[in-house]
Amino acid sequence: MPEKNTQLIGYKIFLTGLFGISLWILHPFAISMIAGLMMAVASNSFLMWLNKKISHIGAVLLVTGGWFFLLLGPVLLVAPVLEAGVKVAVTASYTPTAVLTALEGIPLLGGDISAHSDIIFPWLVAHPFWSLISSHADMGTFILRAASGLVIHTALALLVLFVLLANDKILTRLAQDQLALLIGEKNSALVMSRSTLVIKSVMQGTVSLVIWDGVLGFVLFKFFGVNQTALWAVALGIASLVPMGTGAILLAASAFLVAHSVTQAVLFLLLGQFVSLLGDMVIKPKIIGAGADAPFLLVLLSIIGGVAVFGLIGLIAGPVVVIVTKDFLLAECAQT
Repeated sequence: MPEKNTQLIGYKIFLTGLFGISLWILHPFAISMIAGLMMAVASNSFLMWLNKKISHIGAVLLVTGGWFFLLLGPVLLVAPVLEAGVKVAVTASYTPTAVLTALEGIPLLGGDISAHSDIIFPWLVAHPFWSLISSHADMGTFILRAASGLVIHTALALLVLFVLLANDKILTRLAQDQLALLIGEKNSALVMSRSTLVIKSVMQGTVSLVIWDGVLGFVLFKFFGVNQTALWAVALGIASLVPMGTGAILLAASAFLVAHSVTQAVLFLLLGQFVSLLGDMVIKPKIIGAGADAPFLLVLLSIIGGVAVFGLIGLIAGPVVVIVTKDFLLAECAQT
């Protein structure tokens, strides 16, 4: 074997190993990086339009700022509740009466707590404040770590978004060149174009699912008389981004209905789960399939399988990998 070919093979092995180590180091942040990539792809058309009006860096900052406020909005919505909850935890008196009074003063949720004080007060008497805190200390620590991790991953996703938008042309050309070396120019063009289209379709399907759950959830909460309907609807829409997230929100809301009627609470839970499953299993796959020109069943299976294999990343990676692979195989078959 010529010395030049040997050096080339060794160089490719070295690059492959380096790439593998990079993936291993970065895999804990995969969700944030994919989220940043999705936001970048979804924002590309708007960014191109802004580039005609203002400077490129100004357009990048504007788009990134828009995503920042969009992601921060739900946090601002629940911030008063969290702040009041902290005040309850540090209140000077820990008697059941004092704790109930503090709970009733929580914005948004205080009305519900006050309406069910006849149930909550005996429970507070049976579960002293300090014993409740100590028995759930591990859960509180877990929630605190999860919340701080969410903030870090959101910040990383926005950073990835900014870098991708600021260097979009350079990174796109680099990705195309590297793919062309591996699979040829024609195939790399197919993979790049279809990946972009599928990512946009996945983003559209995800946003549609949030709107679906949020709007129908609002109607459902309003019909069953759950207080703070808008807050619950926003929480339900956001929870749809997480597998089984809507179930937790619906279960929490149904707890407020049990005091009035167990039958009403069960009916609410069943209808809510039906709406949620319809969005997950029909609406989202339909929209992704229509945008990416892929069969409904293939999209549905790619979402379910992606979550089973990759976890939360699979919501995005599943459809992208499966649909692009399908297109690649069909293109190869057409050539032979």
